Amino acid sequence: MISINARNVHDALAEGVNLINEHGVLVPSRNGDALRVHSPVTTVYEHPEERVLFWGGRDANPFFHLFESIWMLAGRNDVEFVSTFVKRMSDFSDDGKTFNGAYGHRWRSWFGRDQLLLAIHELRSNPESRRVVVQMWDGGHDLGLDSKDLPCNTAVYFQKGTDGSLEMMVTNRSNDMILGAYGANAVHMSFLHEFVARSVGLNVGRYYQTSFNFHAYVEDFERLAEKESWIDFKNPYEDAVEPVALFQTPEESNLFLRDCKRFCAFAHSGSEDLVEAEVESDWFKNVAVPMLRVWKAWRTKNAPERFTEALKLTNEIQASDWRKAAVEWIARRYERWDGGQP
Repeated sequence: MISINARNVHDALAEGVNLINEHGVLVPSRNGDALRVHSPVTTVYEHPEERVLFWGGRDANPFFHLFESIWMLAGRNDVEFVSTFVKRMSDFSDDGKTFNGAYGHRWRSWFGRDQLLLAIHELRSNPESRRVVVQMWDGGHDLGLDSKDLPCNTAVYFQKGTDGSLEMMVTNRSNDMILGAYGANAVHMSFLHEFVARSVGLNVGRYYQTSFNFHAYVEDFERLAEKESWIDFKNPYEDAVEPVALFQTPEESNLFLRDCKRFCAFAHSGSEDLVEAEVESDWFKNVAVPMLRVWKAWRTKNAPERFTEALKLTNEIQASDWRKAAVEWIARRYERWDGGQP
């Protein structure tokens, strides 16, 4: 077992690149050649709320990462919502309408019960419980199933740490380091972690991600590694940005879940003003809705207005980490357009 101890995902990706460089073994896979580490890898995040990735060469889409996390807590499995932000997501659906392994749907309704509400109830009733496990892998359904979308993350464990915070461990059968482990997984799983912790009135503790098959696809890895200096880039969370809490008290948790559903219901087809009128939580009004406004300006307007208007609207985002990521993501595209690049 190999362990990577990191402050947050921004640091973890740099450590992961070094690990693949030193220990990656070339192996074939159904998705192309990959570099696989010879043993399972556990990543320990000391500050999982610092979930935004800033490496320019990775070019992570902050809008997709944020909105997918909301979509998961809403318990949805539809292709339509997430493909609005990344069109190729539909390639992972078996029928073009739903996802077989959608995590949020597995958390909230797949097994005939809302596992999130049950987990919160158990932790509130018995804070020392060691029985709080949220399942994603369904052996009776998934094992041997010919599907484009089987859950890579298989189970989530919650327990109160010795320091009184809520710790979380996620097990993963096969983890793409670039797009999964230190991409979308770090965002939506830490989102889940913070939601449960705040719902039971505990601080967010360490997040452990144990990946049985830890790998990076050769094409993606070579493209990423050649673009970045993994030594000189300072972590913005050290002094430039900070996260904003989803909410403050356990009493706000039900409202936050309702707002997740409201946001998804109106974000795709309704105006941003309609979405803002429907949600009630401060975090949605101050972070999610402004991010949606920026995204829609970028998607619906023509260049150069799509860039200038979107960048102007980023000033409304009242979370410095998401604001910085949004600005930099749009600026990279503005620079390519202005320079005549595709």
